[in-house]
Amino acid sequence: MLFHKAGDTKFGEIPKLILEGEEIERVYTFKYLGIHLDPTLSFRPHLASVESRISQGLGRLYGIRRLLTTEISILLLKAYILPI
Repeated sequence: MLFHKAGDTKFGEIPKLILEGEEIERVYTFKYLGIHLDPTLSFRPHLASVESRISQGLGRLYGIRRLLTTEISILLLKAYILPI
């Protein structure tokens, strides 16, 4: 992955990189230590991932909310949503 400024367009024209006869694949997002990185370090892919995971978790809790007491709902929210 090559990092650059957000408005810098010269990195779109980089030739293929070859190391010891093997072509190095260029990626535009990369997950490192749980954080999604993009070439401009804007963290947009990471925020989208976090938003998606929170939405899924809340959807699951919303589906079973009628079966739970308020205390259990708060406990599940703290256990499954806040760590994200």
